[in-house]
Amino acid sequence: MYKFIPLALPAVLVAALVSCTSPPLLESSTPTPSLSVSPNPISVGQELRFSLGIQDTSDTWNVALFVENPAGKIDQFLPNRLEGGTPAVMAGAPVLFPPAEAAFRLVASAPTGPHTALLYITPKTFNMEGISAYANAQAPFATVSGSGIGTLEGPLLTKIRSLNPGQATWLRFQINP
Repeated sequence: MYKFIPLALPAVLVAALVSCTSPPLLESSTPTPSLSVSPNPISVGQELRFSLGIQDTSDTWNVALFVENPAGKIDQFLPNRLEGGTPAVMAGAPVLFPPAEAAFRLVASAPTGPHTALLYITPKTFNMEGISAYANAQAPFATVSGSGIGTLEGPLLTKIRSLNPGQATWLRFQINP
């Protein structure tokens, strides 16, 4: 339906009315993060790796990886200060953590039971203020502020989202004795 605009309107108002009727800009697709762990199932003493991926985008996204154990302790694996500790992911190019060439290994240990991992992606550099901090200038991994069962899925995720617009995915996995 067309609207009649009287010629007596000031030119500025006519321009404003015309610009309001412009078609909306197309939104880019929302990326979908993916997270898996291997081996699965995991037993104490086994080396494990996380595979971090992304679909539905052509952009590169920065990643953060957290794991909450059954006792409520939360570890931040990414970002970190090690070589390759601030990886970015692109569609079709999953990232392994730790990478095969890493100077360290992740080995499953107690406490056994259900663990929760959070992969969070953002298009910008992460702001971790109030989320985590490094104990000193040599610490390779940051210490997460706060702990307790459910903290990762509740207050910590809320803080991450407030500082870093992005997308999240969860992984629940079991570490067996």
